[in-house]
Amino acid sequence: MPQIGLPIKDIKTGEILIKNFSIFRIDKTLPWVFAGLKYLASLSSPLAWLAIGMTLAAISLEQAIKEKLTLVYGFYKLLIIPAIFFILLICLNKFGIKFSYEAIAAIVIMLATPPANVAVTYTIKFEKEAVLSSNLSLVTSVMSIFAIILWIIILAISNRMGII
Repeated sequence: MPQIGLPIKDIKTGEILIKNFSIFRIDKTLPWVFAGLKYLASLSSPLAWLAIGMTLAAISLEQAIKEKLTLVYGFYKLLIIPAIFFILLICLNKFGIKFSYEAIAAIVIMLATPPANVAVTYTIKFEKEAVLSSNLSLVTSVMSIFAIILWIIILAISNRMGII
């Protein structure tokens, strides 16, 4: 890659040194552009939350819970899938592929989190089941509070019993 020499101040000595960086390292070569891109990146999640919130404004939590599909999806997403992976990781531990307790706990807890908001953003953009995906996001976000606590308790008990 083409490189460019930039003056960098050494922290220890205070000297100005010339260091070579790739021209594609915009954090070094174009810091003003990088600052703008970093600012825009920090706005992406709040903008997605705003779009989801606008969709959810017309829907109550009570209506979202009444829809059977949201509860079934939440049950599978927050309980069944983490349980399958939990059992799979325990089996892998028994058959020689070792995972630490921390790794198993991180995987299971990550699986018990609500789905990414990007999917809701896509459904809003392409006008395909935006209300359903917003309902799913809302219900699984609320249910995940309890599911994560449940999985932490299950993981702690399993660790104490020596299963993990």
